[in-house]
This record gives sequence, C-alpha cells and structure tokens, in this order.
Amino acid sequence: MNKQLRRRLIQRWDKLTDGDLDQVAGDAPRLLALLRERYGYAQHIAERELLHVLDESVAAARVAAPARSAPWSAMAERADVAGGAP
Repeated sequence: MNKQLRRRLIQRWDKLTDGDLDQVAGDAPRLLALLRERYGYAQHIAERELLHVLDESVAAARVAAPARSAPWSAMAERADVAGGAP
C-alpha cells in the first residue's frame, strides 16, 4: 500500500493505525472487516466508503502525476470532455 493511500485511509478513519494497515497488507476484505469492526458499518456501507476513498486517491494521483501517453490520447480525452472530435 503506498504512502498516499495509507495517509488517506488514516485521515478518513482515525481509529485505524499504521499497524492495522500493515496487518491488512492491501487485502480489501480484511480492511472491510476491520472497518466493520471498528466503526460498526454494515458490509455495503463499508464497501461504499472504502470505494469513495479509493476513488479520491486515484483522482488525486492522476492530478499529481498525469499519465504519460501518446499525444493523440490527450486529444481524445479533450474531445470526450468537449463532447466531440478534436
């Protein structure tokens, strides 16, 4: 688990420790079980909350380090945003 994700998880859930995340070792079902135990979440709530944090983490990583891709890929992305061809 990278440092940024670890930091986001601990910021979101202050009852989690670095030791907890070391024990989970990137295993999503174990992390979900831990969230359910510590916060009393139902399974679907734990899944939704974890997915939200993961989505935020991925979005932040994309902003911080844009993908290195071919120039036409960037043009295609701009076209998708603009709603048409470049």
